[in-house]
Formats: sequence, structure tokens, C-alpha cells
Amino acid sequence: MTERGIGRPVGSTDARDHLERAAWQLFQTRGYDAVTTQAIATIAGCSQRTFFRHYPTKEDVVLSWMDGHNKAICARISADPSPGSAPAVLRRALDVYGDMSAPDRERLAALSRLATSSPALLGGIRARQGKWEDAIAATLVAHPLLDVGEIQSFHLAAYAMAALGVAMRMSARPGSGTTAEHLDAAFELLRDEHPHTPIR
Repeated sequence: MTERGIGRPVGSTDARDHLERAAWQLFQTRGYDAVTTQAIATIAGCSQRTFFRHYPTKEDVVLSWMDGHNKAICARISADPSPGSAPAVLRRALDVYGDMSAPDRERLAALSRLATSSPALLGGIRARQGKWEDAIAATLVAHPLLDVGEIQSFHLAAYAMAALGVAMRMSARPGSGTTAEHLDAAFELLRDEHPHTPIR
């Protein structure tokens, strides 16, 4: 992929979009660890000060995108009208990743490859994962139609995030199946341990 400038942004929203696009372009050509915030700002057509106005670190460029998807998981849990069981609700909510557009699926695969080659990025994802698990667990407990305790909700949230991580890594391999297929397989294992629990 050739590195090229994206053009000078206009307005705050445009600057954030330019920075995100520039960062992903550079991450895929140079690798995550080799990219500086100055390089991202230059390709985005703005200053390094503008970069830090929108993102505290280059890691946040990547993880803020995932933050949005994990907020969507919580929103799907809250909106689920016929929960049945907490694992079933959680599996349906994880379709946020299965229902991704083609460009987002490509970005998810790229993120998986980047994390595999960068201990720093992988560590950042794992650190942020705890916050995602906390949010998912709290959303499960708050659902008025679910009878799930706090400890069980944390176990389920941790299982879901681990299953998602495996699904992301496996689906990044050519011909190894989709994220949704790997999530289904992971939750089938959960049903094997609890045969009377509906998963879908």
C-alpha cells in the first residue's frame, strides 16, 4: 500500500476522521510499532497538536474504534426483547462483530494482524478489555428480563471477550471461517457445559 496524504481536514469531525484513516494506512504499511503520532498527523494533513486534541495516544486511534463496537454490544443487550438466557443474549449481542460491513471486517482482520506483531498494542487491547468486560457485565445485570447475578455476569463477559479474541485471530486466517462462525463454536462449548442453557 502506498503512503499518501489524505488532504487537509476541515473542522473537528473531519480532523478526527483524517487522523483515523491516516493511522490505519500507516499501521498497515509500516507496522504499528514503527508509526509515530507525528507521522500520522503529517499524512492526515494536520499538526501533532491536533492529533493530541483528539487522541491521547496512537493506541487510542485503534481502540476508540473498538470502544464503539463494544458500546454497541451493550446497547444490543439492553434492547434485546426476548432474552431467554444471559448466554443467549450475549451471543446475539456479539453479532455486532458478525454483522460488520466488509470494510470493517477488513479493519478487524488488520487489527488482529497488528496485535499479533506488536506486544505493545496487544497489551493495550488486553488492558482495555477489562473495561469492556465491566460494561458488559453491568449491562447483563441491569437487564430487567435476565436473572443473572453479578459474579455470573463477570464470568460470561470474560468468556465472551476471550471468545471474541479467538474468533478475531482465527477469522484473520484465509479460509478459516468467519468471526460469527467462530463465535458460534465458542458458545456451543458453553452449551456443552450447560446443556439446558439456550445459546441462540
